[in-house]
Amino acid sequence: MTKAIPVLFAFFVMGFCDIVGISSDYAAKAFGWSSTMASLIPSVVFVWFFLLGVPTG
Repeated sequence: MTKAIPVLFAFFVMGFCDIVGISSDYAAKAFGWSSTMASLIPSVVFVWFFLLGVPTG
């Protein structure tokens, strides 16, 4: 069971990557960010997915 935890966590990260593209527009409006700042959110999540997805794959 302990070996399955990183794999399950990778699926959680993939789900977060799917929703972050939609929610970045809402975050920009809520926090008053510019479009440049809001576009950094999917980039950071992609790097997060890469760092966690490659070792589990």
